[in-house]
Amino acid sequence: MPTKRSSQEQIIYALRQVEADAKIGDVCRQMGVYQQTYFRWKKQYAGLGVSELRRLKQLEEENSSLKRLKPARKRPIITWLQESFAVSRRRACGLMRCHRSSDY
Repeated sequence: MPTKRSSQEQIIYALRQVEADAKIGDVCRQMGVYQQTYFRWKKQYAGLGVSELRRLKQLEEENSSLKRLKPARKRPIITWLQESFAVSRRRACGLMRCHRSSDY
């Protein structure tokens, strides 16, 4: 089968089709994916609606942009975490996934 990426909306649509008593083999053949791929999608996206999926994607993008921040840009965020949640500098740096030595 060809290698291609299905959009998240297509994945949700395929999961909904099977929930509506369509055969897994037929849905997989129609989308051009293996049944193993379908079960991986089912495990990953079970119970999500389209709006929840969009929110999840937005959160993943936000999280990845925070991970790419330079240490100088993380300093105010770390300070805010410390003040707002009364956590140690070590814990705040751990939440931002940066080393304490790069914070100073």
